[in-house]
Amino acid sequence: MSVSHKVFVESSDIKSVAQSVTKALNEYVRAELDKTVEKSEFENRFHYTINNDDFTNGIRSAETYDFESFRFFFTVHGEVRMLWMHTYCSCDVRDYTDNNVIIFSLDHWGLHKQIMNVVIEALKPFGNVWQDEDDCDDSGYEMVLECK
Repeated sequence: MSVSHKVFVESSDIKSVAQSVTKALNEYVRAELDKTVEKSEFENRFHYTINNDDFTNGIRSAETYDFESFRFFFTVHGEVRMLWMHTYCSCDVRDYTDNNVIIFSLDHWGLHKQIMNVVIEALKPFGNVWQDEDDCDDSGYEMVLECK
């Protein structure tokens, strides 16, 4: 079992939440890629990513087998990452809310804080956002954004 950084939003709008997070991650990865390209001898993202494997041009792919859990794959600064989105795990957070939730999970290493901050910002319009930065400690979730 690995340590995960988890975030959930009190929402049942799966499609809009997924689109918002996808858009935000694409923008984040591409902005980081652009900074790297500017410091390199390559003309643009395309030439850089053909010759290097430390970035993808945004999310490389998304997968689901049951339309309840989704995986988003991307690479940023050499970190090959997989972000999980779970749409059926509301019982896992009943101590915090009785509302429907969408949970995001990312392994706890490298740029996990920076990446999950991108996810949190993307979740702002959809409801209260909660975070558990280390799911193996005893601290549990804390509300990081309250919907007014």
